[in-house]
Amino acid sequence: MNIKKCFIRCKHLFPLGGLLLVLLSMVQPASAQAVHGAIVGTVVDSTGAMVPGATVILTDTDKGVVRTTTSSAMGEYHFLDADADRYNMEVEAHGFEKWSSIGLQLDTLQTLRVDAKLIVGSAAQTVQVSGENTGVIQTETPTITTTFNSDDVLNLPTNFRASSAGTSILGAMSAMPGVQADQGKFSVEGNLPFQSDMTVDGVTNIQVGSSGNPVLFPSADAVASIQLTGVLAPAEFGDPAQVSVTTKGGANTFHGAGWEYHQNSGINANTFGSPIRPHVVANTFGGKLGGPVILPKLYDGRNKSFFFVDYEGFRLPQSVTMQATVPTAAMKMGDFSNYSNPSAAYSGLTDPYTGASWGNVIPSANLSSIAQKFLQFYPDPNTPATLSGGGTVPTTSYVNGESPNYYANVSEPTHSNQVDVRGDQYFGANQKVLLWGRYSYYNFPSTSGYNLNFDPSVNIYDSSNLSTSLSWTIKPNLINVFLFGFTRWNNGDSNSYNGTGFTQGLGFTALNDLWYNGFPFISFTNISSPPAGRLNSNDIDNTYSYSDSVSWTKGVHNFKFGGDIRAYTYIGGTGISTGDNYGNFYFSNVGNAVGTFTGVDFADFLLGIPNNSSYDDITRDIDGSAAEYHLYAEDHWSATPRLSVDYGLRYEYRPGFYDKNGFYANMDYSVPRTAEVVYPTFPQPNIQSPSTLASSNACDTDGINNSNNAIVNGAPCMPVVSNTAAGLPRSLRFVDKNRILPRLGFAYRLTNDGKWVVRSGFGLYNVTIMGQTFHSLTGTIQGSSSAYSNALNTTTNQPLYAWPAIGYGSGTSGCTTCYGTNEFNASIDIHYHDAETAQWALTLEHDLGRGYGVRASYTGSETSHLNLKQDENTLPLSTTASAYNQPFSARRFPNWGILMNYGSQANANYNSMEFEAKHHMENGLQFDSTFTWARALSNNTGATDTEFTGERGGGDFASWVFDKRLDYGNTPGPRRLHWLTTSIYELPVGRGRHFGSSMPRLMDAVVGGWQLSNIFIWQSGAYITPTFAGGETDPSGTGSGLATSLAGWIPTDASQHPDRVAGVNWKPRGQGRNGWINPSAFACPGWSAWTPGEACDTGAGYNADGTPVSAYGPPLPIGRFGNSGIGTVQGPGLIQLNSGLAKIFAINERFKLRAEASFTNVTNHTNLNENNLNLNLSSASFGVITAGLGGRSGQIGARLDF
Repeated sequence: MNIKKCFIRCKHLFPLGGLLLVLLSMVQPASAQAVHGAIVGTVVDSTGAMVPGATVILTDTDKGVVRTTTSSAMGEYHFLDADADRYNMEVEAHGFEKWSSIGLQLDTLQTLRVDAKLIVGSAAQTVQVSGENTGVIQTETPTITTTFNSDDVLNLPTNFRASSAGTSILGAMSAMPGVQADQGKFSVEGNLPFQSDMTVDGVTNIQVGSSGNPVLFPSADAVASIQLTGVLAPAEFGDPAQVSVTTKGGANTFHGAGWEYHQNSGINANTFGSPIRPHVVANTFGGKLGGPVILPKLYDGRNKSFFFVDYEGFRLPQSVTMQATVPTAAMKMGDFSNYSNPSAAYSGLTDPYTGASWGNVIPSANLSSIAQKFLQFYPDPNTPATLSGGGTVPTTSYVNGESPNYYANVSEPTHSNQVDVRGDQYFGANQKVLLWGRYSYYNFPSTSGYNLNFDPSVNIYDSSNLSTSLSWTIKPNLINVFLFGFTRWNNGDSNSYNGTGFTQGLGFTALNDLWYNGFPFISFTNISSPPAGRLNSNDIDNTYSYSDSVSWTKGVHNFKFGGDIRAYTYIGGTGISTGDNYGNFYFSNVGNAVGTFTGVDFADFLLGIPNNSSYDDITRDIDGSAAEYHLYAEDHWSATPRLSVDYGLRYEYRPGFYDKNGFYANMDYSVPRTAEVVYPTFPQPNIQSPSTLASSNACDTDGINNSNNAIVNGAPCMPVVSNTAAGLPRSLRFVDKNRILPRLGFAYRLTNDGKWVVRSGFGLYNVTIMGQTFHSLTGTIQGSSSAYSNALNTTTNQPLYAWPAIGYGSGTSGCTTCYGTNEFNASIDIHYHDAETAQWALTLEHDLGRGYGVRASYTGSETSHLNLKQDENTLPLSTTASAYNQPFSARRFPNWGILMNYGSQANANYNSMEFEAKHHMENGLQFDSTFTWARALSNNTGATDTEFTGERGGGDFASWVFDKRLDYGNTPGPRRLHWLTTSIYELPVGRGRHFGSSMPRLMDAVVGGWQLSNIFIWQSGAYITPTFAGGETDPSGTGSGLATSLAGWIPTDASQHPDRVAGVNWKPRGQGRNGWINPSAFACPGWSAWTPGEACDTGAGYNADGTPVSAYGPPLPIGRFGNSGIGTVQGPGLIQLNSGLAKIFAINERFKLRAEASFTNVTNHTNLNENNLNLNLSSASFGVITAGLGGRSGQIGARLDF
């Protein structure tokens, strides 16, 4: 369905929208999200008649905070913006017995219904009911949520406390209903990973630079709850999925814990494909303390002042085996007497200056002093290389192409330190004002042992998060909440080696702008290279969040109005090539270690004569900024005692990122034949690569003076204009100022007791696009590259250049007539539209009693304007000419190479059925079992992908910019079938339990207090795509699948779809790791003689002499793409059981000791990894899986709680 059309059709569903917008305008816009919940209900007598004027008292049992309200004329009461906590409730009315409910648990963002039925009698009598099973089903709102409380996070066997990945609770989310995790990413109710906003105490903590996983979570022991909202979130939320983490605060009694968790490879198992078990000895330790602020004889903070603090440390001392291929000691001195190269028939070294033979030794006078300085980074061989045909090579000899000859154990320790501090303060005699704040700091550095004799690098991961809130209960029915917070993430590398000083000491010409610490890149066929590029880097993300909301109860309406602002900054590095400003020097473009000048690439290096070289001129880092502005209004309307209606509107304005220094540019492809480069005028015009623009036949290479009107390759000159001249804002793309997102839903209790409920709704949601998309525009025309090809000058019999010169003449950077070869990498559609999701759902739930509940839900969604990576510079379909033989002028934009553009024209569709059965903790048993059938389709993956796509789409190019349907199919992320069951069972044996309730303490210490926990996951495989690798075939004639052309322009080089063979199943008989896909189910488009395992070169074209480029297929294209499409086969599924066993020792009433052992994949079931499945139909090993997912991994721990 078209989202905009749907909005038009649905306008009649929002009769109060105008009123909401008027009220909305009264709210001060302030980006954070709510961290509270609500408790609502009805007070009735034994006949079901409403009881108005009843006094309802709500008490926070941990903090002692008391709130009071009165039931309305309709018997309704509401407690809005209540902290997620445990509560007792009392209801009193004249002529009735007092009614109370104890043990109510309110979760974050939950609307909990608690109805009170009063009995005529004396107020001295009390009717008490248990609130433990209240809320087993959702009866008030259409939203589908799932919540893990602190016990779930700590007790389920997720083994994230001492894992090599750190201690983030992100590892626990894969065990939550509605979540599908895959390769470090996860989907909430079918929403793609970047469609989820993640907050801690209301403040977002998404990585700005990549829109990736959150940068920081508090310690698991600081977490009060994790709530996932994936369906029909209310208007206060913009993204379709929300991950809301709330932290613990202090209480009226002191609580604390100390813990130690340990993982050791001795209790782990090998994984298929990894014959060596990784050595792991990891420990996590820490402690926490919370309670009232008490200063003896000075201040008693019970009921009003609370604190909470924790510390968690992680230590992983580890080493890895580094392997490298290094030259022998003799080779480094120029002696190649013990050098051989079977693949290139080495017969001695050639003097490049005379053409005579040097034999096997380079005269010392010819050795480059610059090359000699690089040799300090090369150790001598310490291990005999293994010959492919058997035998070994002594460390004094070198045989090209054999196994590494240098091994070393390199220390790569990892550790982390984390601190969380929180304080809560209530003001006023009746605690009407609450001020709280929490600060979290997480430092997770790791050491990366570089290859060769090079200093190790420290990977920096440093993050912090602050949340502060002021809540004011103006009246019982009117509450204002203000929230401010920030998230900061510092990620990069730090290396102590002075690469700048080293490079300056080499004496290279032209390498002058070395403003950051780096190292040159030297490249050989097989000999390892020292680390290159930036040795020190620092990416910094900052998010500042401001929000304000007003909750107002008026009769049967619970209104909420609010606004929020998010301000982002992203400071990070950019680059063009490996060495960038420090240079790239290639010594073996011939391949097989053959050197252009001496016959051996390493010998060419010793002479200082590269085969080709390049360097870039990057002048600064990215300094991006953006802000977002959101307003919303919503109402929870108790239309009847059994019908609740939720409706609301949300407005969003997102101007987009810009760089403070103007270090970015964009392309407008609406200008025929040339396109148009747009640069920002803020803060000033910034074009540093006029030669790049000149080689694209720019009209004005400085963006100001029109100095060129030439027609080249049949195309006029290309305009270069400022954003003001193009009518674009400083984000260099148009911005939607009319983003209105409606929400409507209801919950109808089918029976008076509320045991049956049907819930449904519809909503429009925005998808937050972060700095990853903006990053595409940076450094495009503000950075320049110079490339040089070396060769022997036939007149002088000399190389064109040798060190210290890094090039000859002006190179390609000075070539203003090399039209049609430069790439623009990358642009964003100037009519870019943030992704938008329309979502609808229908749910039926039933409370079975005794803490049991069941749910059946249908969820559907359609997302439009998803990003898609595409090459705008393409050819039309053809059956008469191969793209390989087409001239520059045949392309859409003749004077450009690849034009990588991120357009927002892709779509996704999701439909699912979800069935859930659960049981709240009662009598020692808790479980949740969820089965999901889902169908997810999209066309934003590109021609192929094997994982969840990011905000910029898949990693491969789309097949063709003019037909998005070619890549529409099953997406690889959400699985078709997914079954997840979690359980915690306290064995009913021991003192105070069903069996042995009065057993002696000594016996209870042995047989009592045992707890068993399990997580079981079964899911079908990801949908994946067999292809022919890019650079082989081009049946369409568009150039989509080619890597080169005869004329010299660069085609797209995208993977290509095969044809399907009718009637042949893609599943082979005896399907397994050695043959997962039947290759006979596919064919090479246009070539009936193709057999699996050989190249498919349909449309590869003709050489200049008229001979076919390839014998594997017809030279001419067939004017179409392969018909197999995206997601045509399923990868291997997953079956995994995690189990934990814990023993609780009750030392006394306050102190408990818990000892536990837990295992992921406890049965060590082999789960094959689709990422190691060969999907290239031209390969002889197509369909073979070479590795599996993780084997059994264990964790033991002990903790003392009080």
